[in-house]
Formats: sequence, structure tokens, C-alpha cells
Amino acid sequence: MYVQVTEQDLQNIDINELVKQGVIYRLTQNTPPRNLDTILTYVGRIEECVTPAFRNCIVQLWKDILCSETIKPKIFITKGKNKGNPNLYLVIAILEILLQNNIYNKKEYSLLTLCKTLENTNIKSNIYTSSQVYFTHELAVTIRGILRTYSPNLTKGIK
Repeated sequence: MYVQVTEQDLQNIDINELVKQGVIYRLTQNTPPRNLDTILTYVGRIEECVTPAFRNCIVQLWKDILCSETIKPKIFITKGKNKGNPNLYLVIAILEILLQNNIYNKKEYSLLTLCKTLENTNIKSNIYTSSQVYFTHELAVTIRGILRTYSPNLTKGIK
């Protein structure tokens, strides 16, 4: 849907607010359009696997993780034929940390089971096997910090 605006309308618009709402997005030089909604839709396939304590906030939790200063620059592929596509290897590494920290129900689901559901397959995918390259101490520390903002008491057992 297109909306006609006047010069006066443009002066009254808070561009940053529209970016936050997802109504518009910014392109920087040499940066392909990036849409976090594709990643949120992808991980949304396993929402029923989230523990009850995080069911109401799992989408916001993923947004906070994906938009963190250390993760955001890595969440989309920047080179090669897949440039601009989501880095699903990193997404699975994030998922593994969330699973280890009881955001997803680790009593009922393994990382492999979750990956198979995400990829809609019955086989071990390359995304699952190669995600370990992206599982770093820095990634774990970043995610733990974000989890602490959701529930300081919950993070006592966070790995």
C-alpha cells in the first residue's frame, strides 16, 4: 500500500520510530535489504517448544538477540552467492544456547529435533552440523546478558 505524503508530512515524521515499528527500513551503502521477519518466521516454527515461562516473550527475546550490537552484524551473510540471506548457522548456534538455558524445553527436545522441525526434514541437515562453528564464548555471553534482562533470578542456572 502506498501513501502520498507532503513536504510538511515528511517534516513531522519520526523516521527512527518508523524503523523500530518495521514500517520502513534503512539501506546502507552496499547492504542488501535485510528482514528480521524471515528469521522470526523461521524460529516461529518451534514456538510450541518454548518453556511456559518464555512463551509470551519469545518473539521479543529473539528480536533482542538478533538486534544486539555483537550479533546483528553477523546475522546476515555478507559475501558470496548467499549474500543478504539469513545466517542460519548462527541462528542454530543461538538456538542451542537458548535450549541449554531452558528457554526451549530441553527435557522434551534436543537441538537435532528442533533443527529437523525448522528444516522440515527427518535427516540431520548441514545447518545443524555446521552451526558449531558459530557457537562461541562471545555469543554465549551476549545471550546470557540479554536473558538477565528478562529475569535476573532465572539466569542463576544459565550456562
